[in-house]
Amino acid sequence: ILYIDITRTEDGTPYIAASSYVPTWVRNRNFTIIPVADALQEQIPDLRTEEITRMRQVQLDVTHMFSAEPIEELQSEYPITRERFISDFPGLPLWGSLPWR
Repeated sequence: ILYIDITRTEDGTPYIAASSYVPTWVRNRNFTIIPVADALQEQIPDLRTEEITRMRQVQLDVTHMFSAEPIEELQSEYPITRERFISDFPGLPLWGSLPWR
């Protein structure tokens, strides 16, 4: 899940004021979306060992993709900083725009 807070400057120019993400897991049995950190911290009773192992890897993979390095500690939401987007994607008219846009 990706959260993006878009706002405007006084002259009306849009910019991304803040952004964050939440790694999730979709259970194939009933297509339930589960936030990974919640599932791993609360120890949901009907999770299989394979699901827990894969969720831990998903958390590392997703945080590595968005943060440039895996984040070991579990959080309910991970911020994406403005500075990272400016340095990684200079020259975009709306800084922070997703690079695949």
